[in-house]
Amino acid sequence: MARAWKRSTSKRKAGTAWMLTWRDWECVGGEWIMRERTRTGFTDKAATLSLGAQLEDTARKRRDGLIDPAEERRIGHVRRPLDEHLDDFRAVLEAKGNTTEHVGRIVGAVRKAAASLGWERIADLDAATLAEHVQTLRDGGMSVATINRRLAGIKAFSRWLAMHGRLAADPFASVRLLNERTDRRRVRRALTDDEIRALLGATRLAGAVVSIPKRYRRGGVVRTGERRHTIPDRATLYAIALGTGFRLSELRSLTPRSFNLDADTPTVTVEASYSKRRRRDEQPIRHDLADELRAFLAGREPSRRLWSGLPSNMAPIIAADLAAAGIAPVDDEGRVLDFHSLRHTFCTRLARAGVTPKVAQTLARHSTVTLTLDRYARVELADSADALAALPSLAPDDRREAARATGTDGSAVQPDERMKRAAHAQRDARRTGLRLAVRCSDADDGTDADDLAGIGCKSGVDGELCAVVQSNAGLGSERARKATSGTRTPDLRFTKAPLYRLS
Repeated sequence: MARAWKRSTSKRKAGTAWMLTWRDWECVGGEWIMRERTRTGFTDKAATLSLGAQLEDTARKRRDGLIDPAEERRIGHVRRPLDEHLDDFRAVLEAKGNTTEHVGRIVGAVRKAAASLGWERIADLDAATLAEHVQTLRDGGMSVATINRRLAGIKAFSRWLAMHGRLAADPFASVRLLNERTDRRRVRRALTDDEIRALLGATRLAGAVVSIPKRYRRGGVVRTGERRHTIPDRATLYAIALGTGFRLSELRSLTPRSFNLDADTPTVTVEASYSKRRRRDEQPIRHDLADELRAFLAGREPSRRLWSGLPSNMAPIIAADLAAAGIAPVDDEGRVLDFHSLRHTFCTRLARAGVTPKVAQTLARHSTVTLTLDRYARVELADSADALAALPSLAPDDRREAARATGTDGSAVQPDERMKRAAHAQRDARRTGLRLAVRCSDADDGTDADDLAGIGCKSGVDGELCAVVQSNAGLGSERARKATSGTRTPDLRFTKAPLYRLS
C-alpha cells in the first residue's frame, strides 16, 4: 500500500511536497518481482496518496497482462519534447546513408513548421494547423515546388513516428502534396542537336577559367564585379552529362576508375554512395563518346576525381558558356537552360529516337516511367506533327484517289486498283443479295431484276456491281420464298416493297 511521508528537514516547512513510496512490479528473467519506488508527490497528502494508489493499480494490471506495454511506451513518447524525437529521426536518416544536405532539409522543414505552429510535443501534430501553415507559405510567395519539398519532409517524420509506435496513427496521412503544374516557376527545355554542337564547340575553345558577374554591397553602395571559377575540360563534362544523363553530384564523384571503355558495351559507373537512389549504377555509353573519353583519361591518376571542385550552383557557369555559343539561356516562352537541362536533353533525345518507355526509364534511372515521360522527355510540337504524319489517312476515297493521281500522298497509282475495287464490290453484293437489287432498281416501278444491267444505279453503285446483283437476284428471291414458307405470318421484310418505293 502506498504511503506519504516527509523528510525530517521539511516537516516544519510550510508548502513542502510530500514524498510517495509505492509498490511497483518489474519483470526480470520472466519472473515478476515487487520493488518499492519513491518519488515526489504533491503538497496535499490526500492527492499524493491517490497518485500512489493509481501507480500501484497500474503496476498490478501490467503484471496481470491487462495493460499493453506498447501503449505505455507510446504514452511515454508523447510526454517527450519534439526536439528529442527529431534528434532520433536525424540519427536514423544518417544511418541510412542519406547525405547531410538531404537530412538537414528534412529536419529543417519540421523545425520551421514547429516554430511557426507552436508544436512542442508530437501530440501537437495536426493536419488542420499544417494546412494553415501551407497557406501562409503560399501567401508569402513561396513556390509550390518548395512547399512540396517541405511537406514531404514533414510527412516522412510523421510516418516514421507512426511506424515505430511513437504515435498511434500518422496525423498527416490525409495530407496531399500540391499540384506543381499550377505554379511552375522554372520550366526547363532541352537543347537541340545544333545547340549541342555549338555549346561543345564553344566550350572546347574556351579556357578553364569562367568569369561570372556578381553584385555586392560595400559601404552602403551596390557594386558590380566578377567571380572566377576554374573548371577545366568543361566540354568533356558536358558531353558526359549529355551522353549519360548523370546529375551534378554524380558527375562530381567520377574518377578514371569509373570508366570501362574497352568492353563490348562501354560503361560509366556511379557508386551507390553518390547515386540519388543509393544504388550502384552502371550506365552504357555510345562508342564515339568512349573514343573521346579514352584520349581524355590517358595518363590520369585512377583514383583521383576528375571534377571534384565543381560548385554546387552550375547555372551561372553554363549560362556563360551558352552565351559564348550564341544560345539564349531563357527562350521567348520563359523556359530556361541550366545544368540540369542536360539531363532533360538526354531523356528528350531518347524519346525522339523512338526508344520504348521502359528502356528510357531504365537509362534515366527513374523510379517510374511517368517521371521520365512527363517531367524529363520534352516533346516539341514538330515532333508531334511528324508522328501524326505517319498515321494512315482518314480522307474519303475520292480525295485519296485525287491524292494518288497527283502524287501528293507519296504513293504511285496502282494499275490493278480498279480490279481490287470490283472484287470487293462483288463480295459485298453476294452478302447483300436481294436488298441491293431493290436499291439499284429504283429507276421506275416496272423494272425487274432482269433489266438491272442496263439502267445503272442511282444509289452510287457502278454498272459492274449491278451486273453482279443481277446474277444474284434470282438467288435472293429464292431465299425470300424459303424464309417465308411454312409461317403463319409472312415476314414483311421479304414480301412487302420498301416504304420509299410507296412514296
